[in-house]
Amino acid sequence: MQPIKQTLLSLLVPLSVVSFAIAADDSKPSRFVPAQVIDVGDGKLQCVQFSPDGKHVAACGDKFVSMFDVESGKLVRTFAGHAQDIFRLAFSPDGKYVASGSRDQTVHIWHVATGEVAAVLKEPTDRVIGVNFSANSRYLAAGVANYDGSILVWDCETWQQVAEAQAPAQSNAMFVAFSPDGDWLATGEYRGGVTLYRFDGKSLRVKHRKTHDNGEMTPHVTFRPDSKAFLTSSWDRTIRLWDVDSGTEIWKRKTPPYARCFETSLFSPDGSLLFTVTRDETIQKRDGKTGRVLATRRWNDQVRGFAISPDGKTLATAGHVGVIKLWSISQWDAP
Repeated sequence: MQPIKQTLLSLLVPLSVVSFAIAADDSKPSRFVPAQVIDVGDGKLQCVQFSPDGKHVAACGDKFVSMFDVESGKLVRTFAGHAQDIFRLAFSPDGKYVASGSRDQTVHIWHVATGEVAAVLKEPTDRVIGVNFSANSRYLAAGVANYDGSILVWDCETWQQVAEAQAPAQSNAMFVAFSPDGDWLATGEYRGGVTLYRFDGKSLRVKHRKTHDNGEMTPHVTFRPDSKAFLTSSWDRTIRLWDVDSGTEIWKRKTPPYARCFETSLFSPDGSLLFTVTRDETIQKRDGKTGRVLATRRWNDQVRGFAISPDGKTLATAGHVGVIKLWSISQWDAP
């Protein structure tokens, strides 16, 4: 991939003096720079996602969702319509839709191919902080930052609401994720809560409620590809893997000593690797089974969004600088 915004990149690359690698047993500094930097032009970015075919990458910020071609870095489409800033976006796995949740108390759904609006969901009563599709693209879930932490689920064929649940009072569901098999929905919450719901297409029933230390924010949750465990990332500076059936904590891992908190964690498509990112853009490659650190890379942004391409070869970060950075995972193995 050829970098775009050469002027911007020329400014960023010299800052790589603060970029370094720390393997599990090696603390020698080394260079690690983005394979590509894309200027979104929409203020601070909250979320970044790859399209299911891996050809596009999208981010959201103050006003709209912008989608770019991964190879060229060129803007392909802008999805506009929200009245206030956007917190999350998600592509449907079948590639038909992109959905976003906003401070304006709506969920917008657009046709990816044309940019036309497919639906505007107005049931939420407060900011929509999390949105995500089920693996079969049949359902869309949203987390609402109201007093009782509403979780809403819609049928994507009719855009009618089919299920609703309330997290504990003042918890604010910040992130929602379906399990790959579609049987479960997990939420990460503002006050450190983690809730696992059983989902049958008609209702949400609580299976487990867990909490990170000191009620620290849990901004992200994701399932292992086999749907038997789910991983939470927290501002208590830990990631934790939980067993779906029993709710027991399988393992807990901490951030590097200098890092402020974990922001997001993602499994590789086959589950063999786990990638984590901290708020200060420390990216760690870990063993997907044990969570053991295999390599560490650090940059210099305030990260809010993190994504992995469908082929497992590229990572994307987005944050306060207002750019999408694409990172080649193969760089970890380069001399």
